[in-house]
Amino acid sequence: MVKMVELISSSDNNDNIDYDEFGLNEDDLLVEDAVENESFELLLETAIQPSILTRMIRCSAHTLQLCVIDGLKSTNIQNVIWKARKVIKHLRTPNIATLIKILKLKKAILDIEPRWDITYLMLERLLELMPFCIDHANTNALLKLSVNEWTSIENLVKSLTPVREASLSLQRQDITLGDFYCTWLQTQNKLKNIDSTVSNSIYQIMMVRQKLLLKNELFSAGNYKDLRLFI
Repeated sequence: MVKMVELISSSDNNDNIDYDEFGLNEDDLLVEDAVENESFELLLETAIQPSILTRMIRCSAHTLQLCVIDGLKSTNIQNVIWKARKVIKHLRTPNIATLIKILKLKKAILDIEPRWDITYLMLERLLELMPFCIDHANTNALLKLSVNEWTSIENLVKSLTPVREASLSLQRQDITLGDFYCTWLQTQNKLKNIDSTVSNSIYQIMMVRQKLLLKNELFSAGNYKDLRLFI
């Protein structure tokens, strides 16, 4: 039909075309042109908006973040963090903060509750200020924590250290799926070796999410040729 239209269009005098010779009339040609234009527009639209061929893979750092958040939902852990936060707030009051500065100690860090990594930094800094708190606990009860509470904070920081290191590693711009999975497996091993309530909780949640990751064809394909995973 395209050749027929071209032939008719190339005629010097379209008004004198004998449409009956081709078994057509002018209305037929208009309909055919419209159909061809519509088909071309549909083809062009399909080319510009191709169908989705792959499924999304969640950001690696965010996936790890979710595992830690779920692992910290224990009531006992939250009680320890809450007590630590109270001490930190007092360490940041003007009088105490000035004394800490005079002694050339690092300033206390107050976390943002939804951010576990900032909570980690807060607890880590509190441990650095533990000698100061113990020295002044007799004269300032708001700085006092029991031996068991200090031990719990130490264990919590130790348990979160592997995921903190992994989180920083996964924030690189050039990270590949193989890098992510290697870091993921190494972090699991570190958590398993620590063998605390928190580390075991995070480890178990990572195992659950790992099964979902491995079901993603794109994730598996991205790791297929990474020799580090087959040694």
